[in-house]
Amino acid sequence: MQKRKRPRWVKELAKRFIDRMLELAMAEKNKSLSSRYVKIALLASRKYNVRVDKDIKRRICKKCYSIMTPGRNAIVRVERNSIVWICGECGNVKRYGKPKKSGKKSKTSGKNRKKRVDKSNNVRGKKAPRHKRNGENKGLKS
Repeated sequence: MQKRKRPRWVKELAKRFIDRMLELAMAEKNKSLSSRYVKIALLASRKYNVRVDKDIKRRICKKCYSIMTPGRNAIVRVERNSIVWICGECGNVKRYGKPKKSGKKSKTSGKNRKKRVDKSNNVRGKKAPRHKRNGENKGLKS
């Protein structure tokens, strides 16, 4: 069965509700109540498929659902080409604007890549069979 499309007025109503909940969360001084408002707003955004503004979404901690305010309950740092937000409540770290990796991916990346073999004739990360190990007798006890 095909999903029924929601009317536009329902999405607009949900957007206003989400914005109001986030306003209340920012104004609230009680941390647990504020995080509850944020949780409700995010649940509503998922249910009604409405996006939260990018500026506000970046300020929400995904671990404790607190609204991070620089200087009050968050630390903001600029490292190389990225911005790092550190939550003051739980210590969660969010990074934005990561620099892109330069260079092309090799054709042998992923599943089809051959495992490297080191000099002792064993696959890296695994022990060699007992009879091929150096310095050991072939199963003889002394």
